Amino acid sequence: MPIKTDVWTVGLVPNKLHQSRLASEQLLEEMIISSPSILSDEWMLIGRQENTGMGGRIDLLAIAPDGSLVLIELKRERTPREVVAQTLDYAVWVENLQENEIAGIYQRFRPGSSLYADFLERFGRVLDDAELNKSHQLIIVATELDTSSERIVEYLSKRDIPINVLCFQIFQSGDQQLLSRSCSDSSERRVDERRA
Repeated sequence: MPIKTDVWTVGLVPNKLHQSRLASEQLLEEMIISSPSILSDEWMLIGRQENTGMGGRIDLLAIAPDGSLVLIELKRERTPREVVAQTLDYAVWVENLQENEIAGIYQRFRPGSSLYADFLERFGRVLDDAELNKSHQLIIVATELDTSSERIVEYLSKRDIPINVLCFQIFQSGDQQLLSRSCSDSSERRVDERRA
């Protein structure tokens, strides 16, 4: 079910903010790079715009505290069902990444840094090679899902395929834009299950 958010200013006469658009998908990507908590407080970004060797480039790659990888695909406008297929195709690439390839991706993302040292600093625990990429999550970031994509994502999620959607909306407040993020129900369930 699509999630729609309305926002008002606070005051005696509240004013409803109008929805707006980001100038580009690139701007959203840059915002996430500078403040990854836009997506999740639980992930550490480790790569961006990596060539899959299968005719495509992933937008972002992150790692979770349990060593699982998080493939993040950004889509600014309505998300066609092809985006879900593209994300699944990229998941094949992610699933087959070896430890040295993941470390190489991080070196390209943060030259001169160590994935293992930064993981320890970020999460307070050692990254065990046996846990690294043992599983992965698929995240589609979009303004909204079309009905077909929504059905496909829900179907896959019910069958324990770790695919989720983060929806965002942009609001205009004077000359400033505001970003609102919401998770699909399956995203919320998975976060709650991981915390339990």
